[in-house]
Amino acid sequence: MDFKRIELIFLLTFLSLNIFLLYSYFGKADTLSYETAESANSVPFEEMKKDGIKFDEKKFSDEKLLVPYVKAKNENLLKQKVDSLPKDSGIQMEDDKRTLYRSLSEPLEIFPDDKKFDSKNIKNYAEKLDAYILNQGIFFGDEYTFFKYSATQNSIIYTQKAKGFRILDGTGRITFHLNGGNVIAYEQTYAGKIEVTGKSRNLISEKNAIEALYQNNELMQGSVISETPKLGYYQTLSLPKDGVGIYGPVWYVVFKNGNEEKIRLVNAIDGSIIKNNTKITTGETDSEQTNGSTKQEDIIELE
Repeated sequence: MDFKRIELIFLLTFLSLNIFLLYSYFGKADTLSYETAESANSVPFEEMKKDGIKFDEKKFSDEKLLVPYVKAKNENLLKQKVDSLPKDSGIQMEDDKRTLYRSLSEPLEIFPDDKKFDSKNIKNYAEKLDAYILNQGIFFGDEYTFFKYSATQNSIIYTQKAKGFRILDGTGRITFHLNGGNVIAYEQTYAGKIEVTGKSRNLISEKNAIEALYQNNELMQGSVISETPKLGYYQTLSLPKDGVGIYGPVWYVVFKNGNEEKIRLVNAIDGSIIKNNTKITTGETDSEQTNGSTKQEDIIELE
């Protein structure tokens, strides 16, 4: 008998069997991990539908962005600006030393007094305010962009930009106060000059932000989500002695519960719900905003 030939046949058979088993194992592992990932993404949305929560799943992106933390060095820049102006300039700092208030000597007409605010003309209103900001010397005005109209306070809100995203916690905001259709005064806060700090972080997706709200019982039965989440920044750490604020990325989510519009902030890195959002940019006072909610009429935005 040719033992070498038999030995070779056994060896080839053994190798073939091992290759087959390894292929089967890894193929099965790939299938299981794919199914698990798919289930993890689909189950919350299926449960939301069963709970009567209304939304268009196609509106929510799966894209996971890379976004860094940013820091803002304030150094009381607004106060420095005010102190350099003539005393009769009509601009003053509030008691917190960080909020500037200015009463306009000549009101700025946004729309006629005999008309009501019309959300269809919101771009025209924004264009008038943009021109005013740039031409009337509002400090650091080119760093702000139109955000929304607040009906309860009859004011128009701008937010400071930070590397392409909005600062949503009220530390970088201009609130234009209206009397009828005229701007009669404004309040301004300024976070400071924005710089990137550290490396970009992987963010959860828009879909993940919605799922996080549902899994944390923030979305009640019958809630309606008609807007896609917006990405912005929220102050996570303040170092007053150094005049530095650290800002992390958050998802800003608006949804309707009954006749009430609500706003929630979701940490865009770990998916946790930011509960202490009393300074969220809604135009409401802290006492009115302690539950992070606002009325439907407040959510009128340019975007």
